[in-house]
Amino acid sequence: AEALDEVMRALGREPLRVLNLEVGAQEMLRRLSGRRMCRGCDGIFHVDQEGVEADSPCPDCGGQLYQRTDDQPEAVRERLAVYQRQTEPLIQYYSDRGLLTNISGEGALGEIQERVRSAAQN
Repeated sequence: AEALDEVMRALGREPLRVLNLEVGAQEMLRRLSGRRMCRGCDGIFHVDQEGVEADSPCPDCGGQLYQRTDDQPEAVRERLAVYQRQTEPLIQYYSDRGLLTNISGEGALGEIQERVRSAAQN
């Protein structure tokens, strides 16, 4: 982040504005551990989608849906812990400089998109 700040200054550019999508740990766990992949067409689905259940066939090709090892709940928890440890200092860095905008990443997709659009335009 510091090196990027230096590059931006050297180029005469304004500091970056950083958008941080905030999603609670339980919601992230639900989203990531619900992902399924298709062995037949490599499609990506979520168990929240209509017609997609843990052991159902792929809605596109009928192939076998499976859960990746890194999408298992325990692996997701570890990924989230690593993300938290590695990202928190960066979030604090931009927050301390007044360049961080936190946006709720929860709710309907259209609502989240609108929040991001609005924050990016301000």
